[in-house]
Amino acid sequence: MKFWEVVSAFRDDPNLLLDVFSSEKWRVPYFEMYSSLKSWTEKSRPSFLDNEVPLELAREIAARYTNNTFLFYPAKYLIRMASKHFDVFLKKNTSI
Repeated sequence: MKFWEVVSAFRDDPNLLLDVFSSEKWRVPYFEMYSSLKSWTEKSRPSFLDNEVPLELAREIAARYTNNTFLFYPAKYLIRMASKHFDVFLKKNTSI
């Protein structure tokens, strides 16, 4: 995932992002990148937004995220947010 994708996917929990990015493991360079997001405009879009983040970082954020469930499709390297309808589907189809 790119940095902007991580920030966008988990934007409704800025405290989680701040927590993870400020941890010792991810502080350099992600805390500074995240902290500087408010200061840019569309004309001065920073190039770091397109930087790939380590899969381990994306997984750590997703694992600590409690607002939604995410589904990972390895064949397509795709992450999708599950809807409430998915939870109902799983309860009705316990053989999955």
